[in-house]
Amino acid sequence: MKIVNMARRNGKTTILIHTAYITGYPIIVYDKQRAEQVFNQSVKMGFKGVEVITLAEWGRSKGYGIYKNVLIDEGKDIINEALKTILNANIVGITMTEPMITLPECEEQKEVKKNE
Repeated sequence: MKIVNMARRNGKTTILIHTAYITGYPIIVYDKQRAEQVFNQSVKMGFKGVEVITLAEWGRSKGYGIYKNVLIDEGKDIINEALKTILNANIVGITMTEPMITLPECEEQKEVKKNE
């Protein structure tokens, strides 16, 4: 498993959409609103056929047992739900050691920061 740990608005979901399109793996998201956002983004990118499944849909067997590999967008909420289920306890805090991927800023990003 690889964790794509980057700052907001740096292309994490875009990476997943590309991967889903190439591999055929579904993207699991926490809720219906996020599913619509990710699906619409994939269509705007020209990637038809990317399957986006909510955690609830997955739990109702929409993908359970069909897929051996999945991609997860915004994993914090899904990890929390999984751990709550396994541990039967509310997760209050968690640590992880994953390096943050930083991308070099393009000129447009530098200009926006300069004008803020």
